[in-house]
Amino acid sequence: MHTLKLTFAALSCSLLFGCGGGSSNSSQNEPDPIIPQTTTYSGKVIDGYVSGATVWLDINGNGEQDDNEPSTVSKEAGDYAFEFTDQQARCVPYATMYVSVPIGAIDEDLGEVTEAYEMAFPPALAPIEDKTLINISPLTSVIWDQINLKYKKQDNAKILSCDALISDTNLRAEISDEIKTVTNELIQFYNLSAEQMYADFIKDDDSAAYALAQSIVTGLKSAYQQRTALQEQYPNAEVRVRIYQSDEHDEYYKFDDAWYRDIVIFNNGQDIFETVKLKSSDELSTVDATLTRLEANESTWGDDTQYSPLLRQRFDTYRRPEGNYDCSGFERLIFQKDSNTFELVNSVPSRASVDGSDCINGTFDNIFERNYNVSYQESGDDYYTALYFRDTEAEFSKLPQWIDLKKNVATLNIAELVDYLPTIDYKFDDAVTLSTSYWHKRHESGATQIDKYSNGTWKKSVTNANGTSTVTCSTDGVNYTACSS
Repeated sequence: MHTLKLTFAALSCSLLFGCGGGSSNSSQNEPDPIIPQTTTYSGKVIDGYVSGATVWLDINGNGEQDDNEPSTVSKEAGDYAFEFTDQQARCVPYATMYVSVPIGAIDEDLGEVTEAYEMAFPPALAPIEDKTLINISPLTSVIWDQINLKYKKQDNAKILSCDALISDTNLRAEISDEIKTVTNELIQFYNLSAEQMYADFIKDDDSAAYALAQSIVTGLKSAYQQRTALQEQYPNAEVRVRIYQSDEHDEYYKFDDAWYRDIVIFNNGQDIFETVKLKSSDELSTVDATLTRLEANESTWGDDTQYSPLLRQRFDTYRRPEGNYDCSGFERLIFQKDSNTFELVNSVPSRASVDGSDCINGTFDNIFERNYNVSYQESGDDYYTALYFRDTEAEFSKLPQWIDLKKNVATLNIAELVDYLPTIDYKFDDAVTLSTSYWHKRHESGATQIDKYSNGTWKKSVTNANGTSTVTCSTDGVNYTACSS
């Protein structure tokens, strides 16, 4: 594995003192010419392995290869190598590395390239020491392509040059955050580690990563464009967009190789979660069918200043495989007491809808399930408990007046809930004495999360250093083994 080593000492030496030299030439009474120190940087161009591609460092940030910018050509197995001078090496962390793949280049998987294209490796945006920068591939390219779109209408040479990125702390932080957002979405959704993203997945014979790379490139490019548009529509909101293919969705909804889009919007008390099917024939920019839409609104409830309760109402839309829809929803009243968070949740039964457009108009005067939720901390660890009741349990009718909470706010007193909910069996190690239809308790400690359920099963999830997770199961909370399907 090739690495690029760049130290502050080397930079200071080269920039301040010129570093180099040798013995003087006594016959000419002139010093030997200064030979610049160089830094070796090697890597691979991967789609399949690509030979005959030009790799170059975009020092001035204009997105074009200029005569004074260092370049090299990839060889067999996609190998390329640079010898950077100290001045050039200074810019490696703050400049994009591009690959221009011309017609006639060779893709060892697909053969001769018949349509020119370009790939890229994003800048690290921090001094590089003992950091590996090897593989330029569709996975590394799409990250930078998405960032670059944001600045497409501006003066790229000024904004994205090496010197500008070194000097502009705010811009550097902004681009770094965008790169992290894209990378984290990829890690979390596909359970693909950052190491796999930058790895030589051909050498590793990682067929799953290779296949995902081809799909992810298309999805991430479109997702970034749509996220940018939504951020303009909701300027003060946190917006997330994911575009992907899913065998599970295809099977359930009876589609063939469809593309799907998930959006999440947190907009000052309004939250939107939506999954749609996109039209593949329209560059994944047009919605073909809404599959789920969950819209929640949160507001203060009543005028109590001691517990300041919040009311959260959510209206859900679900598409059936046959094409018609179900509407459902719930209301959630939230308050805090003694640093613990308590919730009363009422869920309404689903009702049929032709196209789902009327789901947002639901009411909460007829509920079929109620649950109590409690979140708390002990010794720095986080805990959560949820107890569920249907009409067959006595607890379901315990508080009959606590329904349609927005409508009945004037006749209800939060003190009734404040006195009652802390008395239930909510601690993680408490035996549940109430008759429930179902319960679930969770304990989070560092990278470990343990869940236990009313059916006697336990599940442990450990987050690994690379962002992936390892899940095991148990029937006693002591002995954990691989989970069955």
